[in-house]
Amino acid sequence: MRIPVLILRAVVCCLPLLLSTAIPVAAGTITFDLAFTATSGTPPAEGSLIYQNSSEDRPPFSDFIVTWDGVSFDFTEDADSFSRGGIFASCLPGLSTDSLCGTVTEDWNAGLLYIGALGDTSHTASFLTLSICTSTGCEQLQAFSSPTTGEGAGGFGLSEGPEAVPEPGTIAMMLIGVLAAGAKQAQYRRHRPLPDRTCQ
Repeated sequence: MRIPVLILRAVVCCLPLLLSTAIPVAAGTITFDLAFTATSGTPPAEGSLIYQNSSEDRPPFSDFIVTWDGVSFDFTEDADSFSRGGIFASCLPGLSTDSLCGTVTEDWNAGLLYIGALGDTSHTASFLTLSICTSTGCEQLQAFSSPTTGEGAGGFGLSEGPEAVPEPGTIAMMLIGVLAAGAKQAQYRRHRPLPDRTCQ
């Protein structure tokens, strides 16, 4: 019975592909979570960002989203407008090489912005501002979203979030696919017609 051997060969051949697919995130890509406290109002419910710690020519931030008062604020574009040497990027937890980052203070504030005439609710938006300061200066990120009635202020902290590990079901389906391909190849080899070796 040669089928198990052929299936084993198929698994071995596809093992590099399986391993590369199972890598949680690309090298240098880190997810960070933001936790908020409030001195007034209600703090943002949640926030997270993905940072690409690479010298490649690509935006360092992606999916930088904070949810406050039921709406989502996207800071990705504003964060990417700063250079990689900016305070926010250089003082991320675990990435700091600057001793001045040990004195970081992080604050947030949010409220309603009147774009048009005061009281004209058809031209309003909610703003959320994230400020990070060290002894050398401050950096401010700001995002706008649908108008809400809330306002508030407080502090926040950053921590490295859990890595995204592929679900067991995903890995199982990949293995089943490889085994099925190996079995099909073995079945084909067993039932293919033998070459005509008769003398002409």
